[in-house]
Amino acid sequence: MESQLARIEQSFNARYSLRVREALDELHHNFTITDPAFPGHPIVFASRGFLKMSGFLREEVVGNNGRIFQGPKTNRKTVMEIREAIREERAVRVHILNYRKDGTPFWMLFQMSPVFSKEDGSGVHFIGVQVPLREAKN
Repeated sequence: MESQLARIEQSFNARYSLRVREALDELHHNFTITDPAFPGHPIVFASRGFLKMSGFLREEVVGNNGRIFQGPKTNRKTVMEIREAIREERAVRVHILNYRKDGTPFWMLFQMSPVFSKEDGSGVHFIGVQVPLREAKN
């Protein structure tokens, strides 16, 4: 039986050519790509910059969702705002307190936008761009 992680990776690989996947891997910006077709809206790609910023390995991130970066002081209202944007297939921009793998909290500007299918207009992925901030922004 094929694992959930294998299906997630296969779905991402089927949508983008090897050339595009290699180009994404070379970008040093902080971003993730998620797939709403799978339960829990898992991450299907994490950029090198994001991995460096968060301290996680790609294998630890792909297949999980954004909850792995949340901690005790992450604002639940902000998390709900992100979830609502996912449900409504719309962009969102928030400041959020996330946590690195080692447990260190850090503020970031999180901007997420849907990617729509040309065939039927449905949301096929979301791209989340993360910009670390020096301090909390309200």
